[in-house]
This record gives sequence, structure tokens and C-alpha cells, in this order.
Amino acid sequence: MDNRPESVDYDQVQEQLARCDAHAGASEAHGMLCGLLCVEREVKRRWFGMLLEETEGGDVLRQECQRVLESLYARTVRELNDEELSFQPLLPDDERPLPERVECLSLWCQGFLMGFSAVGPKGLDELPEEAAEALKDIVEFTRLVTGFEEEPGNEEEVSYAELVEYLRVAVLLIREEMLGRRMQPTLH
Repeated sequence: MDNRPESVDYDQVQEQLARCDAHAGASEAHGMLCGLLCVEREVKRRWFGMLLEETEGGDVLRQECQRVLESLYARTVRELNDEELSFQPLLPDDERPLPERVECLSLWCQGFLMGFSAVGPKGLDELPEEAAEALKDIVEFTRLVTGFEEEPGNEEEVSYAELVEYLRVAVLLIREEMLGRRMQPTLH
């Protein structure tokens, strides 16, 4: 029997968070989780508290939302620890309009910064140099513009894909810089 948690996608997470009147949507919530996980290894309770503290919804709705979030949490931890570097930010699929995807990418980055700042160093000068540079880039991603004057074309799609790939690698780098240093064995 497979003990791995069921897979969840953007739409499932978005629906559950909306039903519970959570404090963030799917992309922002996932970014928040990843920001927390770049600094600490056990963050589930803190993440749930940030998302669901004082939210509306009965026990059944809240339990269903928590079940979906548990699955997302387990998948995210597994992906961030995967030696094959399978981590992907939780964003709408490519069938969605590009402006919606760009907006969700910006929200993901906002969530990441919120999670990271909740448990991480308070100043960029306290970070390893490469992590600080990657974090500055993520700050810039929060300023992405979603208004297109005309229908986005292939060039905009390619640019979006490049931003998502850069973000993916930046998160893995930040996590390695932040947690990898703590995991190094000390010689006596």
C-alpha cells in the first residue's frame, strides 16, 4: 500500500482555502510555506496558524481544508528535499490566462517573503551573499505587472516560464544556504 499523501493541485488548494475564508489563496499560501521551510524544518503548526487563525467555516470545512493543506505540506517537504530537484511553486496551470498566472506568481513571492521573514533573519546583511541576492530578486518579482495592452504572445509566455524557473532555483538555493549550513557536521 502506498503511504504517500494524495497529490493536490492549485485548484483544489484554492477552493479549500476560499471555503475556509483563509488569509491567503493557493499561491500565496504555498509561497508562505516555502519561505518558512527555507529557514526551519518543522513549520506545519505555524503555517496553519498563519493561514487559518480565526477563519470562518465550520469544523467539517476546516477539517477538509486542513486535510488538503496536510497533503500540500507533505508534497512540498518531499519536493524540497528531493535530490532530483523536483520542487515547483504552486501556480495555476498553463491553460489559465497569462495575466492570472503572473499575478499568482507575484502573490507566491509575497507569501514567500512573509513566511521567510516570520522565522528568518531580519536583515539581508545577516544572510549568505547568494541567498541575499536571490531574496532581492524575489522582492522584485512581487512588483510584476499583470496588465497587458494586447493579447500576450509567445515571447511573454517564454518570459513567464523563465521567471518561474528562476524562482524555483532561487528557492532551492536559499534553502540550501539557510539550512545546509546548519546541517554541516562539525569536526572536533
